[in-house]
Amino acid sequence: MSETPLFFRIARPTYGWWLKKRLRVKTEGFEKIPKTGPLLLLSNHTHTLDPFIISSSFNRNVRWVAGAHLFKFTLLRKMLESWVKSISKQQGRSDLETIKKISTAFKEGGVVGIFPEGTRTWEGEPNYFDITTAKLVRLFKVPVLLLNLEGTYALKPRWTNKSRRGSMVVKVTRLITVEELSQMKLKEIDEALQEGLGFSFSQWQAKAQIPYT
Repeated sequence: MSETPLFFRIARPTYGWWLKKRLRVKTEGFEKIPKTGPLLLLSNHTHTLDPFIISSSFNRNVRWVAGAHLFKFTLLRKMLESWVKSISKQQGRSDLETIKKISTAFKEGGVVGIFPEGTRTWEGEPNYFDITTAKLVRLFKVPVLLLNLEGTYALKPRWTNKSRRGSMVVKVTRLITVEELSQMKLKEIDEALQEGLGFSFSQWQAKAQIPYT
């Protein structure tokens, strides 16, 4: 079984609690999350703090796949590898070492988190990601949890240094089981991912009408 790092055991009830209160984080659909066993978590990417927001909302430790450029700095690399058990990945391509580390995490019954879009959205609309993610999903053969971070974009858009007050939702849009995956073609997997992660802030806000100040 995958062990939760000491850092997360300390940070979740302290910094995690403060972060959820500060950003007024709500959750939806979390009853769908498996309590044990390997799990691939995929989410849209809207805010610098996305990994922390999700991790603080989860009862299970999430091992995030992070850009290899972050591991070039000795201190930061030690923090990522030892404290939060992050997995290094080269931007824009999949590499064998990354796949091996993810596979090991799954064999240990862990949760691995990936932002398929790779970078934060500029305007709150979905960023394109290719079929590579669907290929990884088919390769690993573990349950896949799709998340939408709703409203997070407006709390601090990428084009400004100013933070805003408002609220947000971490929403489970779908859990794709191993049985479902075994019956899906690659194109169908890709379509499911695009649909489950394709969150539009403008469309959501038109209905939600949440003030961000």
